[in-house]
Amino acid sequence: MESLAPTPARPDGIHEAGEAWSRAGEDTQPARDEAHRFAGHTGQEWRDEPAEAARERARTSAADAQAAGDDARALTRFATASGNEISSARQDTAANTARAAADDQLGKTLLSPEESEVVTRNLVATTAEQNQNRYAVAAANIKTMGDDLRGAEVANPGKTPKTPGAPGSTGSKGDVPEAENLRALGNLASLAGRTLDDVAETGVETAARAVDAASEWLASVTGNDQLEAVGKALTPDTVDFLGNHAGDAVLNASSQARNELHHTAQALDGKKSPVEVYLDRDRHKDSLQHIRESQRGQIWSGDTYVMGRSTPEVLTVDKNAAEKEARRDEAMQGIPYGRDVGLPGHDRDEFPPAMSVEGGRRHDDWDPSVKLIPSRDNRSAGATMGGQTKNLDPGDTFVIRETD
Repeated sequence: MESLAPTPARPDGIHEAGEAWSRAGEDTQPARDEAHRFAGHTGQEWRDEPAEAARERARTSAADAQAAGDDARALTRFATASGNEISSARQDTAANTARAAADDQLGKTLLSPEESEVVTRNLVATTAEQNQNRYAVAAANIKTMGDDLRGAEVANPGKTPKTPGAPGSTGSKGDVPEAENLRALGNLASLAGRTLDDVAETGVETAARAVDAASEWLASVTGNDQLEAVGKALTPDTVDFLGNHAGDAVLNASSQARNELHHTAQALDGKKSPVEVYLDRDRHKDSLQHIRESQRGQIWSGDTYVMGRSTPEVLTVDKNAAEKEARRDEAMQGIPYGRDVGLPGHDRDEFPPAMSVEGGRRHDDWDPSVKLIPSRDNRSAGATMGGQTKNLDPGDTFVIRETD
């Protein structure tokens, strides 16, 4: 009978998060290697104050890189094990369902309609219980992994994920503790991702500092122009771009892992609750400001605004491409481009976004806000929002938050 079961979908969000966390750890390796090499090669020969200062910078970079790598590896192990647990639960659920369908068909062949109806009801109840029990086992095992993760203090000290109920609590009547644990762990994965957003970003900067420190000192001692050029090639803009890209990749993958855990919790208790999508307070400060303004009723039309009806906080996913485009066209209608009002390099940023049901101009309770903001901010915010909601289902809800 089990051969009739469909192959369950791989929980890609969690596995992708593990891969992203692993890459974040690997990104720190060049900093560690370069720092150790530099400190070791210069420890005996160069004893003056500038050399010692450069060595100290390298040692600090190595320590930072080591800590970041340890955190990333712990998260990778958690993601891999959690993904495998969910895959196993899905496999058993699919097998239970297929087996029940086969038994049901056999019953209809051998039994009277009345007897078959009784058997079918029992099969449905039994199959639902078996499926839920398997998810509960997976949830319990994932919780154990999560407790180990918390013990390693991967998340920043003093920060706690926002959860519908504390891990291990029974919650209100009708709650399923295992489902609440999964939601809490999903939020922890998101929190860890926001922490490693900074780790991935600073990991690139850490590597740059170590290489720059070594290159600068070696160039001054040897007069080697090529070594000097290495340090100069790592311009602030280059480091910033690479760091932002690494940070977004980790944040997006972590959010997708959180989404998988929330979907698994929903399979247990049937409850839907909004997930949190994060924008970086530095990279997306103009996007975040626009969101806050519109939710206070400050509704923009390009470079001017009026006080009107506040835009909603909770947004609903809609992946229909045609509807998304229609909502965007509605919101943008009549709004000038930045270049037409003396603001080149600015995009029209809409809120609510077209990717949500709440976008466009088809709602009685609010109007969209469209503000001209710097293109880099707008496009980066759109990309990371898309990444964090990639594996949400149509009808899932989310809210936009600012990173700590």
